[in-house]
Amino acid sequence: MEKELIEKWLICKQEANCTFADNFQYENNSLLKGNTLFLSKLDIWEDFIVAIFLLTVVCAAYGFICFFCGVVSITTLAVISYVRYLKVCGVKRGDTILLHPKTSLIGIYCYAGFWALLPIFRVGAYGPEPYGTSCTLAWKGYPVFVTFFLFGCVLLPVVIMNLSYAKIIWTSKMAQRRVSVEARKSGPTLKKRDAFLIKV
Repeated sequence: MEKELIEKWLICKQEANCTFADNFQYENNSLLKGNTLFLSKLDIWEDFIVAIFLLTVVCAAYGFICFFCGVVSITTLAVISYVRYLKVCGVKRGDTILLHPKTSLIGIYCYAGFWALLPIFRVGAYGPEPYGTSCTLAWKGYPVFVTFFLFGCVLLPVVIMNLSYAKIIWTSKMAQRRVSVEARKSGPTLKKRDAFLIKV
């Protein structure tokens, strides 16, 4: 879509330049001398350089936005699972700062902003995907950044989610066992009470 718009813009601009140059050439033929005749047609190279620059800037901006939103998404899921763990399991620690939504959101956006800004500061890079449909991280050429990204933005949130939900499941099963044990202990006394009430 972007490429088509830029191509159409280039064609329209070049047609306008050529039309202006042709009109200028016919009307003011005496003003064109030597190299100035050829310089009027070289404007297309400038347009291609501008188009490449625009594609690079637009690609980096698009890659930044998509990468930022992706990191925000997976980090939000990790924080939600951890907050659920704190609530369900009743953990009383210093981690209760995450229970405040504003603090959690600020932390999530700062974390995502840190990772999304690294490619802009040349630690990594944004570039077109192999099929050229959109822009994302440049996976080749930056192995250290990609390794740290995979650890910090994929593996770490997935581990946090898995551990949090495993603890929640374990806590709910233990609570269910406690309830069933208490029901077994109190079961015969209920029957005795029922028998006593029936006798009365």
